Amino acid sequence: MVFLLVVGLVDLVFGCILLFAPAPFKGFCSFCDKVFLDIDKKLEPFKFWVGLSEIALAAWLFFITCRFPRARAMLFPFWVIFLFFGVLYVFLPHWMVRISKAAHRKVMDVDEFVIGARRISGFIFIAVSIYILYLAYLAA
Repeated sequence: MVFLLVVGLVDLVFGCILLFAPAPFKGFCSFCDKVFLDIDKKLEPFKFWVGLSEIALAAWLFFITCRFPRARAMLFPFWVIFLFFGVLYVFLPHWMVRISKAAHRKVMDVDEFVIGARRISGFIFIAVSIYILYLAYLAA
């Protein structure tokens, strides 16, 4: 019930901000758009060792999936992803730079889309928060 109250109140606050005061929301969005830590620059000197550790982690997860069949469906994507990026880090580090640059591009400006539809979004957030708070009332 406490979880429902917290979610309902957070939803209500964001709905009111979107509906009645979009300027703080724009400031919050610009604050969240800043890069705090550039992982590519931090990992540049250690790419080989990061790749080896990812390959070792993939081998360990593969061993677990072979040993415990129930965990196979859950762990399969993880060891494949670790193996893929480990091989890229060890054997093709220049491809990682290309992938990082391609992933850094902005595909769609979500902030402007939400600000453009802020009245509808705010109303939806407030309606959902009222429903969640009503569910919390019924659960009490």
